[in-house]
Amino acid sequence: MPRRGTLFDAAVLGAGPAGATAALLLAGAGHRVLIAEPRSATAPPKPCGEGLMAGGVEVLRVLGLDQVLEGARSFEQVSFIGRWGARLDLPLPSPGFAVERAALDRALRAALEEAPGITWFPGRLQARKQADGAFLLREGAAPLRARTVIVATGLAGTGLTDLPPRGWARQRMGVRRHHLAGPRSLAGVEVHSTAAGELYLTPLSNGRVNLAWLGPRACVRPEQQLEAALASAPLVAEALGPALGRAGARRLGAAPRTQVAGAGWFLAGDSAAGLDPLLGAGVTIALTTGRSAAYSAELAIGGRLEAARTGHTRRVRAEVRQRARLAEGLLALGDHPVLREGALRLLHAVPSVRDALTRLAQGPRVLQGASS
Repeated sequence: MPRRGTLFDAAVLGAGPAGATAALLLAGAGHRVLIAEPRSATAPPKPCGEGLMAGGVEVLRVLGLDQVLEGARSFEQVSFIGRWGARLDLPLPSPGFAVERAALDRALRAALEEAPGITWFPGRLQARKQADGAFLLREGAAPLRARTVIVATGLAGTGLTDLPPRGWARQRMGVRRHHLAGPRSLAGVEVHSTAAGELYLTPLSNGRVNLAWLGPRACVRPEQQLEAALASAPLVAEALGPALGRAGARRLGAAPRTQVAGAGWFLAGDSAAGLDPLLGAGVTIALTTGRSAAYSAELAIGGRLEAARTGHTRRVRAEVRQRARLAEGLLALGDHPVLREGALRLLHAVPSVRDALTRLAQGPRVLQGASS
């Protein structure tokens, strides 16, 4: 627990992949960092697709967490498959890795606990800008201050007074469950369109598969929607053996913020992006935007507030904007299954278009981080 009245170089709100990345990079650069996280180390991991693209792989290596990748299965393509057999295969220029969220969370938590210069606060904090430019953070009667603030508290995005609003987004729900691998082997990540939503398959290590259902948030029992989608997708069922444990659900579909940085404050991960998980880029974007936030926080600590704000804004937009358009286009086609089937066949048949979509799915390599 920090001492009352302490002034930190940076306060990082949230210790998920985005917040942990920012805190580790800033501490590694010699800054005093406060990280606030209400969830315990034993809390269940957030359900996600568990696929990591090249940008996220690069961040893990910068953090010195290569061991996370050593136990992960690599994949070299992402395939979108229609209801009646049409498919669009996107071969990745650099391999992705299927990293189990629980393993990633453990590795990041261990690194945070071992890093010098990081102080833990086991709860939520609210940041408010003061007249001298610093931020006052409150939780009950224990005031703390920081020169900069990074908000990485997920879709809720709480932690900053007068947080910018989000744009419009589809209201979606996700359900995830691990299975033993079935008789049909997976060459890479597969996204299947069904009448009851999308089914997302990620091949894991040790003969297992991560299954995720993505669909409308209005449904009352998303687990039943998962089973309905499976019943209509025999190709998916062939890749799955028995289920391992119960399914976990989470809400999806928060749009990007209208503003992701200001004078000394920066949003990262779902707090900034909220990209639909159809492309499987959520954890990758968390890591890369966490890296960008750390870099910009360093500039702000050094007094370069405008360069910090504009730099983080530009990098987050480069990471998110085109991916968001691709995801929305695929979702819009999902509302018209015959059109989606034809579009998948057409896109697969035109190499130049397919290559462009591959670059969009994988994302840019333009983000920088502190101590990189």
